Amino acid sequence: IIAGILAGEFRADSVDTMPALYWQIVLTTAGSGLLLAVFVRPIRRLIGEIR
Repeated sequence: IIAGILAGEFRADSVDTMPALYWQIVLTTAGSGLLLAVFVRPIRRLIGEIR
């Protein structure tokens, strides 16, 4: 998904937009990681003793 976002927004004539694209990727990844960190305990309670 991240590669698709980067490739879909890439334009060779406007390389100056690349930092904004990378920033979007960083924020998306960090947000996903934060959500997983917040919900790890409730998810573990839901799955119970499954190993």
